[in-house]
Amino acid sequence: MVFTTCSHVSSSGVGSGCLLNIAYNKQLPVCPSTTSPSVNKQGQSICRPPVDLCNADPNFRFDLSTSQDNNALTRIPIHSLLESTSQSIVVLDSTFSPSIPLPIRLGDINLDGFPDLMLIVADGGARTPKLLVSEPCAKGLAGCDQNGRSRRGFRLVHKDTESLEAIKDARGVAFLDLDEDGTLDILVQRTGAQGEGTVSLIQNNFYYDAFFLKAIVLNGACDGGWCSLPNGSTYLPFGMVDGLLLKWANCPRHLIMPFRCRMRS
Repeated sequence: MVFTTCSHVSSSGVGSGCLLNIAYNKQLPVCPSTTSPSVNKQGQSICRPPVDLCNADPNFRFDLSTSQDNNALTRIPIHSLLESTSQSIVVLDSTFSPSIPLPIRLGDINLDGFPDLMLIVADGGARTPKLLVSEPCAKGLAGCDQNGRSRRGFRLVHKDTESLEAIKDARGVAFLDLDEDGTLDILVQRTGAQGEGTVSLIQNNFYYDAFFLKAIVLNGACDGGWCSLPNGSTYLPFGMVDGLLLKWANCPRHLIMPFRCRMRS
């Protein structure tokens, strides 16, 4: 769970003394192996067998206490993320009445399996989107202690972010895959003060190490793979791939990648 807290928020929606709070979900871990005991001598559960991975832990919890020994809550000063003490973040869209909260957006922009951050930074009258990527802890990385130890840290992206830096009238941001290539792009809602419209779409050209196929396959809809009509005729279920209408045959029920199935015209 990720959220921000601020000691004060101005009438324009800019926070001061803000912290990024990351609360980790505390629940039964997965047992190291299928042969590891899942209960202790007192009969208490200490881990979940791998076969029970999808079974919910009813005693899961978030510990939001700020004590020093609570390793399930990380609090990062926003100014350390922004590498500046003169900048802060916009936490409210004050163009509405009442104002609308602006949460920090999460998305895996570089496909490394860890969520990255997008937020709006206030610097004077400018409102600019900023991108931060999650990285393993190291010395000097925001979110890590002075010895470079912790779970993860965040680094402000400077290189090749000219399209973001040019925006000075942002009022909202979001991650979404605009071109359906498997990488997250960025949508910025703007006030229009720069005279460049109220919405900007920024394509993610950083990373292309993913192959993405959007497909909807109706497989196993009828017994034996063939469907029957009242007049006695039969037909195969259809599959839709990138706007092409295809018929699929000899495709196992568990297979969801249609390019492995034999096509019939």
